[in-house]
Amino acid sequence: MYDMNMEKMRKVFERHDIVLREEDKKKKYQDREWLKNHFVEGNRSKRDLAKECGCSMTTIRNWLLRFGLEKKEKSHREYCKFNFGTYSLTEGYPTWSATGKSADKDYLRVHSLVAIADGVDPEKVFSEDYQVHHRNGFKIDNKPENLELVDPKSHGKHHSPDSVRWTDDDIRYVVKAILDPQKFID
Repeated sequence: MYDMNMEKMRKVFERHDIVLREEDKKKKYQDREWLKNHFVEGNRSKRDLAKECGCSMTTIRNWLLRFGLEKKEKSHREYCKFNFGTYSLTEGYPTWSATGKSADKDYLRVHSLVAIADGVDPEKVFSEDYQVHHRNGFKIDNKPENLELVDPKSHGKHHSPDSVRWTDDDIRYVVKAILDPQKFID
């Protein structure tokens, strides 16, 4: 009727000390400082704010746009991402390659991760004083029972031609892994 949006109407009412009905009062999301504190500085999601305010995410998004509020977007390269990698760079071991600015290493060997998941101290796994050894000598057999933490000197002895003994189960495992490696890599 007066060619004004609700925000302008509220300001006119406030200027003339007109008390608004409860449902016409300013909502939390219509307060720039509240949105800034919760969305930008508090790092809350639009979904979370919409739920608290009893409105849609679109309403929250519209008010954020109106106030020019946005979170500082972090480049996806700042995060460390892992992808299953080729093994050639790591002497035949299955690896997860790491990319992104926060990656400490270019890759992590799957058997090291399995050893940690099985309870081995990560400090030892990644130290120069220990190595994760495959008992049966098969580099893609990363079952926890096939892995053990050993010192480098002992590890070298394990890999002498006389020390590697494959059981019939190991040989079956190797054949199955060669025929369908994706099942055995995960």
